[in-house]
Amino acid sequence: DGEQKILEVKLGEKSEEETAALERESEGALAGLSVQSLTSLTRKQYKIPDEVKSGVVVTKIDIGSAAQFAGLRQGDVIREVNRHPVKSVGDFKKHYAEGGDVVALLIQRGENSLYLALSKP
Repeated sequence: DGEQKILEVKLGEKSEEETAALERESEGALAGLSVQSLTSLTRKQYKIPDEVKSGVVVTKIDIGSAAQFAGLRQGDVIREVNRHPVKSVGDFKKHYAEGGDVVALLIQRGENSLYLALSKP
């Protein structure tokens, strides 16, 4: 509301338990694929252009998974699942689960957009 506040912040490392809980929260609905919300930290880490306003960032792909064979890469931003906009990890999980045997993903990779077809296990 226009007020200035001074806050004291104590920085520290996350415990293994906190890190594991965060990883469980961030995992996508697809085995072999983990995603996280698009934040300033993930933007910086994966060099995502500011023009990309929404989506989830692919943070992990297991070797030999359907995601790897479909061509997904770490740092890709999933903007749509089956033509439904993705604004959060929850959106991603919901639209992935609603899809059939093959899911269409609109991916932002750097400054390029592309569609990938992903077969469900």
